[in-house]
Amino acid sequence: MKKNHSIRLLAIAILAVCLCACSSKPKTVYEQIIQNIYDRTCLDIDAAEQAHNGETFLAQMNADGSFPDFDYTDHRQSPWPLSGHPARLLQMVYAYALPQSSLYGNADLYDGICRGMAFWHKADPRSANRWHQICGWPQSMGWAMCLMRMAPKPLPKEIETNYTTRIMDIAMNPVDFTGVNKQDMALIRLYVALLTEDEKELAFAVNELYQPLACTSDDEGVQFDYSYHMHSRQLYLAGYGSGALTAFFKFAYYLKGTPYEHTEQTEAMGEYLRQGILPIVRGSYTLPNSGGRGQFGRPGALSVKGFAFMMEKMAELDSPEKKEFYLNAAQRISGRQPADFDVQPWHRHYWMSDYTLHQRPAYTFAVRTNSTRTCRCEHGNLENLKGFFVADGSTFFAVDGKEYFNVFPTWSWQHIPGTTVPCLPELPLDKEWVVHGLCDFTGGVDDGRYGCMTFHYDEDRFAIGTHARKSWFCFDNEVVCLGSGVNSANPNPVHTTLNQCLLQGDVTVEDATGNQASLPEGDHPLANVRWINHHNISYFFPHPARIAVSGKECKGNWYDINQTCDDKEVINKVFLAYIDHGTKPHNASYEYYMIPGTKSIDEARNALDSLTVINTTAFQCVYNHKLNMLQAVFHEAGSVQIAQVKADASVPCVLMVTGIGTADAKAYVSDPTIKATEALLHLTLPGQPTKTLQVQFHTTKTTLGQTESYAIASLPDNK
Repeated sequence: MKKNHSIRLLAIAILAVCLCACSSKPKTVYEQIIQNIYDRTCLDIDAAEQAHNGETFLAQMNADGSFPDFDYTDHRQSPWPLSGHPARLLQMVYAYALPQSSLYGNADLYDGICRGMAFWHKADPRSANRWHQICGWPQSMGWAMCLMRMAPKPLPKEIETNYTTRIMDIAMNPVDFTGVNKQDMALIRLYVALLTEDEKELAFAVNELYQPLACTSDDEGVQFDYSYHMHSRQLYLAGYGSGALTAFFKFAYYLKGTPYEHTEQTEAMGEYLRQGILPIVRGSYTLPNSGGRGQFGRPGALSVKGFAFMMEKMAELDSPEKKEFYLNAAQRISGRQPADFDVQPWHRHYWMSDYTLHQRPAYTFAVRTNSTRTCRCEHGNLENLKGFFVADGSTFFAVDGKEYFNVFPTWSWQHIPGTTVPCLPELPLDKEWVVHGLCDFTGGVDDGRYGCMTFHYDEDRFAIGTHARKSWFCFDNEVVCLGSGVNSANPNPVHTTLNQCLLQGDVTVEDATGNQASLPEGDHPLANVRWINHHNISYFFPHPARIAVSGKECKGNWYDINQTCDDKEVINKVFLAYIDHGTKPHNASYEYYMIPGTKSIDEARNALDSLTVINTTAFQCVYNHKLNMLQAVFHEAGSVQIAQVKADASVPCVLMVTGIGTADAKAYVSDPTIKATEALLHLTLPGQPTKTLQVQFHTTKTTLGQTESYAIASLPDNK
């Protein structure tokens, strides 16, 4: 780190000298923005590494500007090997144009850059995936041409003109796109506007760059709950959602100090970063169910150490009082501090995305569902070929963050954590990339620190024929997982998966009599299980259950889930535990608690709060006696009595009551059906008269399913 810091300081010093040497400041806004692009690139790019790459690629290049290891008639869809040609040219430009490079101003390298660009323009290679033509190489070449404007010797005008003309001929109109795709198209137009000094085009490009940063009621982009949608109403915080921030940082610096700078957008992006992007990161890794097809099918996709740089950039841009927050986040994401460093208790239900995140210093927990108003996890471009059940109540628990890193080639995809599904011999695949869900009952409540979520799993397509009522209740020390009404007509056994992750350390179990044992590697079908502990997470079964536990070496390959990858064998040791409901279960149920941050069963036993639980097809409720808190799901209208609390609801709803027994008691209510406009609740708390709560649910598109909150002391007594 000290070496990198020294290199950056040296780069700044060199830039300062270069700028002082200039006879005058840039005279036009185009020159100023190009200068900003150049200055930022000098700070962000490791010029020593790029000098090495530039020298290597120059030595490999043929006399005509091509590279011998590329077949320029290759039109495959993805991955497209020929995208490496413009990528190499960009690295050669770094080596030539950046003053801290040992090849700065090298004449042979300049000649190679010109030959390589001329060849690419003449060859005009095409991929079956149009993204490479309309976005991929135009961005690389646009950036390279801007950098060359500041180089010791600019590109010949003919090359610039050829490229700006070609790019505009094939460019798509950003107006026709949403979200990060709009930003990608607009950034290309920005580069062209700068190179051609087109004022109208520049204003248009800047407007299109900023537009996706505002919260939208459209299908795609930043949502009003700070989740992110892409490819229709599909959760995409990881991937496209973080890409939107990357784009913002890029053009925020590019436009700094010019009439096109929008300083007000920094605050909005900071909020999105804090409420949407950062919570999906544990340590240096994103949660698998926080994005789309790439999260499960691309090697290394969960690793996001590069996000640390994003935090450092936001520390520069956002208000000074938030600087420490961002820099601390950068410390843990980079791995310089542990995953729990400066992590605060936090909970959010993303009502527009059917997603819940629960964060504590010891762990992060996430639940993903789907409904008629959101989409399932997509497949496409030959990716995510086994992820059919990803959005069907998947849960992921992260303590150090790397629990699921690159485990997916060796997964049993019928056992996605959290799901209750039949163990199919062959996984189905929807015909369309993106498919809306079928459920009309999913939602949750939160107060920013605690909350719960519920989901009716109803899947009859592909003869799956399985149904369940599932809920998750999130406290400090534990997450309570309840399932009722588990029914299936499918001939295969139905399993509720507790977890499936990399095997790290011992697996310890305890039976109903209190006997503990450390399991050897292998498969273990067990009966009367009371406790399981593996890698800082304990699982408690208040009603001893039939559990299948395995910890063993598993083999697979990336190609089976992503056919753009090779089929080289991957070997991992994998931990898997699931509840076996048997074949064609009728009105089966499950109840288990997950106690993270516990290294042993005895530690978990001491950490577990005193809880009272109801788990029926009508009501799923948990009363936490330590927190004096009730979390309840009314699958139907009715009355429930739990501990010393009675609650009546006139419609199905999700309810949380905090501060029971105090003057600060509050009620939080949401409508998981998003069909009701109002609800009548009666709450009887210890030592208080019954209170009447007349709930008016939000009814606008952007607030459907949002939590409503009420101070119980202000409610009228029931008469």
